[in-house]
Amino acid sequence: MVEHKGLNKESVKNMRVFISGSAQLTPNVFEKFEQMTGHRILERYGMTETLVSTSNPYEPIDERIAGSVGKAAKGVDVRINKEGVIEVKSPSLFKGYLNLPEKTKQEFTDDGFFITGDMGEKDDKGYIWIKGRQKDLIISGGMNVYPTEIEEVLTSLFGDRIKECAVIAVPHPDFGEAVVAICEASDSNKKYVTAEKYNVTDEEKQILKEKLAPYKIPKAFYFMNLPRNHLGKVQKNLLREMPQFKNIFQINILTLIGKNFLKFIKYPMTTNIDTHILQIDVHKVYCGNQFELLKENIFSILNNKSSNKNIFIGFSGGSMPQLIAPLLNELSDELISNLLLFPVDERLVPLNSEESNTGILLRALNKDRFENKILKISDDSNLLDCGFKMALEFENQLRSKNPKLNDKGFPIFDLLLLGIGPDGHTCSLFPNHPLLEEKNRWVAEIDNSPKPPPKRITLTLPVLNTAKNIIFIANGKSKAKIIVKILGNNNDSQSLLPPNLIERSEDQELIKWFLDEEAVADLNILNKYFKYI
Repeated sequence: MVEHKGLNKESVKNMRVFISGSAQLTPNVFEKFEQMTGHRILERYGMTETLVSTSNPYEPIDERIAGSVGKAAKGVDVRINKEGVIEVKSPSLFKGYLNLPEKTKQEFTDDGFFITGDMGEKDDKGYIWIKGRQKDLIISGGMNVYPTEIEEVLTSLFGDRIKECAVIAVPHPDFGEAVVAICEASDSNKKYVTAEKYNVTDEEKQILKEKLAPYKIPKAFYFMNLPRNHLGKVQKNLLREMPQFKNIFQINILTLIGKNFLKFIKYPMTTNIDTHILQIDVHKVYCGNQFELLKENIFSILNNKSSNKNIFIGFSGGSMPQLIAPLLNELSDELISNLLLFPVDERLVPLNSEESNTGILLRALNKDRFENKILKISDDSNLLDCGFKMALEFENQLRSKNPKLNDKGFPIFDLLLLGIGPDGHTCSLFPNHPLLEEKNRWVAEIDNSPKPPPKRITLTLPVLNTAKNIIFIANGKSKAKIIVKILGNNNDSQSLLPPNLIERSEDQELIKWFLDEEAVADLNILNKYFKYI
């Protein structure tokens, strides 16, 4: 309507109220409509399953708030669960889905609330703010990103050029998911047959930095005519499946490395995910589809288990939870039955924090199947404030699972999935940190982490040394230099980094590295260390 030239105060003088529903109303449109007509749109929220759940007030008009869907309607109970999802209970709530008892059970809580699937917040006055669909939530580098927030900023800042935009998650090798903005031009004469990439200017980047945290700024911008359903809603599911967006950051393993590096390989590069590229001391380097490489390795370990033995797998933070969650969700109940998952390090924050490695993984997994399969740090505030007590409590939890011990009394993990920081740290074991000298404890605290937050707990180096299998995963240009330092300085005792300190015996697998094209880019300078396989 705001695009119609005939819309003005005179043309709507006989209208009593304008109501918005179905799709979210942006503050930009709300304000523009009021300027043109003198009317403040009354925005409401509801679903087929719930009918109207919330509404801005009919009167007084000035209490209708742009961007909010109002307060809970009379007789309706609206709450936000710990995952940030809106739940509704009311006399008009539907009873269930026809002939779908399992789906009905999944969509209701034990106390009768319907789980809407919409992310939201409630302010201290009771107003509800929709943040988008839960399935649209983007988890980039372990941080939650709400598309609605970014869409509102873009249309507000660049409303002269952007009529509407859809922010979606795109697979990214370094962050798990990347933020991408697909915009529809304000100029109705512009028609796009295909999506056209837009290069953001330095000035525009600076404007965005003033309004959005760095991890929320889209990594790519496109203009196109947005796909919509019959109600005018943008169909983000179609955008996510479009190859042009789905493969923006995809790595082609056949162009994985340069010619200078290829001459050191014994055999041609193939698409076989078993093909490793080189061995340097106790390190075996692989390149390719990291998800498939992980899948094969984890499935192999699980399938080779004895029926009465638990499988102990440790995982690090960063993008690791997003990488392994889809794989774990694929596992059969039989394979999950003997599986135990442990964070190799954890920040001393509550599980519902966006900084909790365990919390990130839990939210990405099927809760019913994995609730008792992940060892979690305590949410006790006294323990969160004391790293020593938390480390002791977590070690006691680990001991209670009766892991197999080596001859020195350290637990033997079947697999450790580790990341690597640009400074060479892994777990929360930092270069030259006194904690590297710990010889007795399984789990130790660190109160002065060089990387925020400062308080953490971590598995110690002796525990890493006993693991049967260790896999490091690294992506992106930011890791290329540290990869060279780790794999190229094995004979320099003064420059050893934590991964170099991990020991391997004859009955243990070599340390595996799953790298992408950018992370291996500088390894061609290491020819003197190469060993043909």
